[in-house]
Amino acid sequence: MVRFSVVIPTMRRETILAATLDSLRHCDPAPYEVIVIDADSEGSSQPVVTAFDHQVAPAVRYLRTVPSLTRQRNNGIDDASGDVVLFLDDDVTIQPDVFARLEEVYEDSTVVGATGRVIEPDAGRLGGP
Repeated sequence: MVRFSVVIPTMRRETILAATLDSLRHCDPAPYEVIVIDADSEGSSQPVVTAFDHQVAPAVRYLRTVPSLTRQRNNGIDDASGDVVLFLDDDVTIQPDVFARLEEVYEDSTVVGATGRVIEPDAGRLGGP
């Protein structure tokens, strides 16, 4: 079984982060661990992470760092203990079977990375997103 570490960088987007964490709650199988890296010096996402941690089975960790998406992701990699690190934005909805599907992909030893389906809302921008 593949152990998935989910790393979610965030900064002052508590409501959106809560919805993303809620979608992870419904995953079967659940991720091995969830790591939220908050770039807000006031720690605005910590209550959201704490509430989520009390509701689900995977280990959930909250880390803070200075504002830098690269630093947030690198701190997540350093802290992760799973077999595969899955980076999520703080504004995504995860399908309940995502980890089962990814596990099937990673059964192939030649696979070194994978991505999920990305659906972006129509932004109305010229040329698309």
